[in-house]
Amino acid sequence: MNNFALADPPFETGLTRQVADAWVVPVSRLTCTQVTMLVVQKFGLKWLAKPVAVFVRTNPTVECRYYPGDLTFAALTAHAELLQHAPEETKAWLKGDFDWVPKTYGFTRHFTEEALALLAEARRLARLRQYRLPSRRRLKDAR
Repeated sequence: MNNFALADPPFETGLTRQVADAWVVPVSRLTCTQVTMLVVQKFGLKWLAKPVAVFVRTNPTVECRYYPGDLTFAALTAHAELLQHAPEETKAWLKGDFDWVPKTYGFTRHFTEEALALLAEARRLARLRQYRLPSRRRLKDAR
């Protein structure tokens, strides 16, 4: 993404190596897995915020590597940075329908609740009205 090196070899961990490798890839050539990793680590969001917000708005349940919706969950964890670097695109995404969350993330109640809490916090930070979140009963029924 630029000429700045995050770390010099030998790398301390595999994650450090993967981030350093992704860092030198042009944005247009990053894989979905690399984008997810960078978003989770909150690296490169100056360049990635807009395309990520647009992508997760139209493809919220895409599975990049680990589980359906993993990029969306990563984006939720970086919502403050996305709002900073791409406010309009991020707000458009956050205004969307998140009714898919309980069914998609329903493999654990904790994970679903964490995603919904992140969504509520992101909407609060974006000064959006609190759109209806799925009820606890709907969370239970989705499992």
